[in-house]
Amino acid sequence: MSNLSPLTQEHLRRREELSGRVARNAARLWRSIESQNIDAGWDRIAPHLERLVATGQYRAAVMAPRYTGAALAEQGATVASGAIVASAFTGVALDGRAVAPELYASATTTKRLIGSGVGVGQAFRAGTAMMSLLTAQLVRDAGNMADKVSAVSRGTVQYARVLSPGACSRCAILAGTGNFTKHFERHPGCKCTTVPVRNGEGAPEGVFSNSGEYFNSLSEAEQDRIFTKSGAAAIRNGASEISVVNARRGMYSVTQPGSLVSRATPRTLIGPDGKPFQAYTTTFNRMRAGSPYRVDGSRRTSQVRLMPETIMKLAGDDPAKATELLRKFGYLP
Repeated sequence: MSNLSPLTQEHLRRREELSGRVARNAARLWRSIESQNIDAGWDRIAPHLERLVATGQYRAAVMAPRYTGAALAEQGATVASGAIVASAFTGVALDGRAVAPELYASATTTKRLIGSGVGVGQAFRAGTAMMSLLTAQLVRDAGNMADKVSAVSRGTVQYARVLSPGACSRCAILAGTGNFTKHFERHPGCKCTTVPVRNGEGAPEGVFSNSGEYFNSLSEAEQDRIFTKSGAAAIRNGASEISVVNARRGMYSVTQPGSLVSRATPRTLIGPDGKPFQAYTTTFNRMRAGSPYRVDGSRRTSQVRLMPETIMKLAGDDPAKATELLRKFGYLP
């Protein structure tokens, strides 16, 4: 059996290098704003931020086909096309919200802190930290979405979570295999990614199949640092990792503007069969021919575009249906 660890870690490293570069450039733009007129400064830099993030998202998406192809080939799987439309993953967050409103949270945070009496310098440092965190996550998420779409187009619906070196306890307890029909849970700043696995098989060699494997791979000092001393001691004495770490604390699937840990509210759409369902959508890069879905309460089909997370949930375990919908909504050529 092949060892996928070097391949997945190199993919993760390249994505982190890219997201870090975008975050640094975004922070530099943010720091150019004058404290006396934050809104005017925001209006000036917002178009530059949108282009910066969209370029980063595009480059993250471009990495996907080569990665998913190599990962499946390493497992001896038959490799289908895997091509994607990289531009389809740009300009929006996971839930379809536009980039600029997401990033404006840096301005609102800074203004709120100044208004509450916090010093201008400290308030701007908080805004800078939020800008860096948000832009990096937007790039990571675009790459993760592209990885999923590319993998599904190759006929697989399962993945294994790839933990970054020194991954936190919240990510560690989610180690193992999952299904692309469910949201890939993450917390603010999460650096985990996925590797596609052959359907019906567990995590491949070189990828942790459960939290216990990850915990046992760490030195005692690292166990104490990541799980806390008391938590690590409890695990070493027989407690399960999940019982020590709250699996849901601080995790999220998608974000709302200015709130990194709360779930965005999906829209209610009516499908071609007349049945309502919950969906994350975007009006960015809308379909030229229109969509067969309409917003609940409307008599007309809507120009909304379904996000990949919603498409995969609708398709269930049917890669052919997922591929059809992903192509229909412009994510596959």
